[in-house]
Amino acid sequence: MRIWEAPLIQFLVFGGILFAAYSAFAPEPETPPEQIVIDAQRIQSLEQGFEAAWKRPPTESEKQGLIDDFLIEEVFYREAQNLGLDRDDVVIRRRMRQKIEFFFFFFF
Repeated sequence: MRIWEAPLIQFLVFGGILFAAYSAFAPEPETPPEQIVIDAQRIQSLEQGFEAAWKRPPTESEKQGLIDDFLIEEVFYREAQNLGLDRDDVVIRRRMRQKIEFFFFFFF
């Protein structure tokens, strides 16, 4: 019996080929899911929200505070999702309904 006829060897060879093909052709994720990226567009959005509320642009320390607050909010949001706190919650369901109703009313 030749070694290539053994099912275990065939499985390992074909598995290795599939793994190599997937590694070569699979797209790399842009940002790891555990990494939080705050880009210039997000900072501009935070600044615009501040200006709408206070009728003036934020100072550098206020801008840093906005960024820090957004970062903390994003960390808590992701952790709440990981813990499943968004599931079976009536308040969250109502808020999502409000958002989709607004979306349909505004765009359709």
